[in-house]
Amino acid sequence: MTPSLDPLESTVETALDYTRFGSIDRREQPPASPAEQAARHHHWAQERRWVFDALKRKGASSRALEAFANCGNSLRLGLLDDELILLSNKCHNRHCQACAAEKRRSLVAAVRDRIAPIRQHVRFMTLTLRCQPVPLVDQLDRLQASFRRLRQRVFWRKHCRGGVSFVELKLGENSGAWHVHLHLLVEGEFLKQPDLAREWHAVTGDSFIVDIRGLHDDAKVAAYVAKYATKPLHANVLRSQTHLDECIAAVEGRRLVQCFGAWKGIDADAAEPSRNIVNLGTIENLAWKASIGDADAKRYYDAALRKWPQLSVFTPHPTSSDEEFVP
Repeated sequence: MTPSLDPLESTVETALDYTRFGSIDRREQPPASPAEQAARHHHWAQERRWVFDALKRKGASSRALEAFANCGNSLRLGLLDDELILLSNKCHNRHCQACAAEKRRSLVAAVRDRIAPIRQHVRFMTLTLRCQPVPLVDQLDRLQASFRRLRQRVFWRKHCRGGVSFVELKLGENSGAWHVHLHLLVEGEFLKQPDLAREWHAVTGDSFIVDIRGLHDDAKVAAYVAKYATKPLHANVLRSQTHLDECIAAVEGRRLVQCFGAWKGIDADAAEPSRNIVNLGTIENLAWKASIGDADAKRYYDAALRKWPQLSVFTPHPTSSDEEFVP
């Protein structure tokens, strides 16, 4: 049997061995409950189903599918410097929007720290490929090869010291064809758009549409990086089974966010640093304790509900035949 998003569907022979395909630290964890999945993935529940089905169709390993299906299990409430935070097991799949959002926050912080002292020397840049009816994997290969050749040219070495690039994939609204772009933050000297367009055309052979803009404030930097770093799949890709399957296969093992030149010290895939966090217990247990009058549990659970209203799915609702909630 294969992993499933439905926690009621057994994925292996026995319930005790349910998570055998997960990493070592997941083997003792139960599958994500409906409440845990709702709390972590409520904002993209339908899209998550589409992505999960596509991963299965494209031959993802049982281990990867199990991790994706159980992302968010063991949901706990933590305290970090007097601020409530949510903790849970994570799948770290590049197509998981919940995990991508957390990774995005780390990258935004790292890029902002890098830019702060040199903002006047950093610019937004976009390089586009001419739209052609060719497979996505070929377009990605061509885009990344073209950018590699551009960085090897005297023009680029003279004007650009380093930066970070983000690959964007989307479908044309009318054509339905793939549009592949490279968005960048680049540190270096002033660049004239016609000069960059000429250099880009020289390495691609047919593409010359580029864009360069100044960087005026930190808010725009954060918005730019947040928009393109680990960007979720476009809605029109998610709704097309054919394009979704093609996209998942094309990006497998490929870096879509990459630092280059003097910025190589920024690790776009770095995990969040460990911090001193006080574990207050599982949300399920806190909700139960709050329901039976535990003052501390009620204080923390009510505060968590104000910050994350979706956690209300954990609130016990006793019935006449079952008046106690058993976690």
